[in-house]
Amino acid sequence: MREFLRGPAVYFFVCFLFFSLSSSAENGLAVDIVDVGAGSCTIVTLPHKNGILLFDAGNWRGKHCYSAVKRAVSNSNANIKLMVVYHSDADHLGDAASILKDFEVSNLVRTGFISSSKSWEKFDAAAMEAESRGTLIFSAARQQIAGAQFLFGDVAIRILYGKSKWDGAPLSSSEARNAISVVAKLEYAGRSILIPGDTVGRDIGGASDQCAYAEGEMVLNAKKLPLASDIIIAPHHGSDSSSSSCFIEEVSPQYVIFQAGHKHGHPTIRAKDRYLASGVKLHNIFRTDRGDSESSPFDWESDVKSFCNDKAGDDAIHIAINANGEIAINYNNPEPSSCS
Repeated sequence: MREFLRGPAVYFFVCFLFFSLSSSAENGLAVDIVDVGAGSCTIVTLPHKNGILLFDAGNWRGKHCYSAVKRAVSNSNANIKLMVVYHSDADHLGDAASILKDFEVSNLVRTGFISSSKSWEKFDAAAMEAESRGTLIFSAARQQIAGAQFLFGDVAIRILYGKSKWDGAPLSSSEARNAISVVAKLEYAGRSILIPGDTVGRDIGGASDQCAYAEGEMVLNAKKLPLASDIIIAPHHGSDSSSSSCFIEEVSPQYVIFQAGHKHGHPTIRAKDRYLASGVKLHNIFRTDRGDSESSPFDWESDVKSFCNDKAGDDAIHIAINANGEIAINYNNPEPSSCS
């Protein structure tokens, strides 16, 4: 069987191997939000043990993402069919170099932005080495990636956004790196999950109705590349610079997942409140830093433990979608266990 990536001007045909991360995915789709602390790593298991997809590679501190990938590959004896690295910051590509070196990766999507950090340099070198071994690289520095589509049986991955450099309204250097993030949408059985990296849609502390930057661009382009999704992994770990009201309205999610750790005051109470204002129920909001408390006045600190520094690894989240489109989301551990 063949699969293809469909882009704006060219069609790419690739052969693939398949893999399963967990037995719960045998008759449906499984998505594991790995608790890497202040960073992101998401592993998707395709139905019928037909492969895995990796979105981001975790924080440079610790090896939680690498360990999860290693377990998955060991259990299935198969390769990584698609790896998406949202942008160049080290909390997104911490284990990327090791993963590219140690495992077979069929396709890699990246912004192509050039950074001077050690983590990025290792990642870039590993990506070039992987390409020499046959990995197909889709970089916004080489071609337009927005509009591209990967098909894996009944699962579609659509790239909605991604640039090699920020060319919009002025932003700080760090926010400009965030704004060019690759944004991907997964679709299966009539359901969808939006994975928007660290995209930017507003100024921190800005007006509640501010709609700007990359999120504003995507909202304007939503008729061509629809954002509507049942589940959203909240952009930029729940920063107030993202999850603008217009973006949330266009996505119209039923479930929200904040992938965050003990750093930067994420997720913020303002981001959480915008989701609640849009109609998301509080019990449909999940976070990988349960019980965490920070000194930041912006941090969402509902149900926290006093003086709790939530450690990575205890708040992983599992999403299951069966062939009928029924969704189940649960924490792997019923109660948060780590606090120091």
